[in-house]
Amino acid sequence: MTARRTALLRLALAAGLAPLPLRARADAPADVPAKNYVTTSKGSLALSGSVYLFGYAPAYPGGSNNFDLYAFILNMDMASPDGKTGLHSQLRLRDTKLRPFFTSNVWFQELYAYRKTPYGRLDVGRFYRKVGLLWDDSFFGDIQYFNGLKLAPDYGVEWVGTRSLAPKLSVGYSAQFFPNSGTVNGSLDGRDVVSDPLAKRRNTATARVVPTWTFGEGRSLALGLSALNAVVDRTTTTAAGFKLSQEAADLTLTWGPSISYVEVLNQNGERDDAAHPLGRRGYDSAVYWLAGTRWQVCRRMNARFNYSTANYVGEDAREEEFVPGLVTDLGGGASLITEFDYQRLLAHHGGPQTLIDRSYNAVLRYDF
Repeated sequence: MTARRTALLRLALAAGLAPLPLRARADAPADVPAKNYVTTSKGSLALSGSVYLFGYAPAYPGGSNNFDLYAFILNMDMASPDGKTGLHSQLRLRDTKLRPFFTSNVWFQELYAYRKTPYGRLDVGRFYRKVGLLWDDSFFGDIQYFNGLKLAPDYGVEWVGTRSLAPKLSVGYSAQFFPNSGTVNGSLDGRDVVSDPLAKRRNTATARVVPTWTFGEGRSLALGLSALNAVVDRTTTTAAGFKLSQEAADLTLTWGPSISYVEVLNQNGERDDAAHPLGRRGYDSAVYWLAGTRWQVCRRMNARFNYSTANYVGEDAREEEFVPGLVTDLGGGASLITEFDYQRLLAHHGGPQTLIDRSYNAVLRYDF
């Protein structure tokens, strides 16, 4: 990793607005700098991308092994000669649709124009909602992702920036507004509004602030506070819409080769119970927790462990997921991601336990 790339990643981490190093998930924003540049008097064009080949081996009765193209990703970045105005896009394609409710196997994950100013950057287009930590750096994902709370791109406008308040103190901030919900994210079918034909999310507003204290080379502590307010409208007269709100706090400690973090997110929405027949797990009032750690074992290997859980009020149950994994740098832009996923739903008060997934996963990733 070059010194320039290391500095950029540390700046992004200080802002609390970018993923942590050695990103694994194809849905996460690209942290691989573009390698192909074209510069003219009218500006610059940069291209980069990734290919993910995904092998899935379930460890439960009745499961089927699978190996396919998880994603082909193409990033394109254009900028004016002074670098203040530009366009970023990320195109995704697969052999099959990522989720059954997707309308195509080709889509834009990100697409926005931006304008940089001394006080921050203005983005207009499709980008990720910023509530809590952006990502846990796993490939398989967490409960928040499967409920549509993380890595969820919508069309709107945002203001993002970072300010230095003291030699060892900086603050990152963002404010976003989305008039309507997007059409793609990683939520499972039947969990979020993107797969609900009778509902639309409207007027979503988010705010996030992240003060970061630096203790020396490669050592920092970041505290993130964020919130979301939205309205979910229904297109049927049989059930009313509802307000959706979230409040989140997260803490990230970077200490040399290790990064550890914890996040708590409280959601108030529509209870998923018998009184709400159109309720969904992603709408349910719930308290979400996310915690994990990563350690750069050696120059070519990164070990990690992620844990996520959700305590659903309406469903009266707790969902939890464990994802340990390794990322091995094979050189030449290639890496091997190996993870084990264990996900289950436990009813409160001694009720039954439901296995959602138990599997071994291997991903061959190539960045270009």
